[in-house]
Amino acid sequence: MRLTIILQGGSVLLLVVLPLCLTSVGQDSRVSKPVVTAITQAIEDEIYDNQLNESYEDIGSAVDENVRRVAIYIEPNETQTGHYNVIYKMPPPYGELYRMVTLRNDGLAVLYSAPETGFPPTGPAFSTVYMDDDKVCSLKAGAVKAYLEILVVPTKDRLESAIRRQKARLGFSLLEHANGVTEGGPKHR
Repeated sequence: MRLTIILQGGSVLLLVVLPLCLTSVGQDSRVSKPVVTAITQAIEDEIYDNQLNESYEDIGSAVDENVRRVAIYIEPNETQTGHYNVIYKMPPPYGELYRMVTLRNDGLAVLYSAPETGFPPTGPAFSTVYMDDDKVCSLKAGAVKAYLEILVVPTKDRLESAIRRQKARLGFSLLEHANGVTEGGPKHR
């Protein structure tokens, strides 16, 4: 943000310039469609597994009464092959995150850190509040823009798929542990 004070004929004119992030939706040869799909699926699965989906009710834009569309920016990690950096929004208290992701040989994306352990400013996943605004805008502008599609009230099949993939990724599922899907846990359609 830039603050400019202009004196004009004895009056003070205050001009505030906010950072503007110009991004485009496009394909980047460094980030293939299967990579985008794997990463968005991992983030969506984590959202359902942590039962954060209802918190997305006011985040992003409404596709319909049950679907929220949330932008995600993906770029290859320049120092680690097979790793990517993503920027996307999570509900409070997390906010917008800058997060590292790796792709396994089986095609599943694995996210660094987790909502249940938090996102400290020194880890491989942290809030963009700790970054310079211009840097965040620059990273978004140079990344591939894609979208998460969050079902505020997911179907039972969607929850079961998220559980299955989370168990394959991490060896466990928080949602399954909470007996959410099979014994009347979170709302589903």
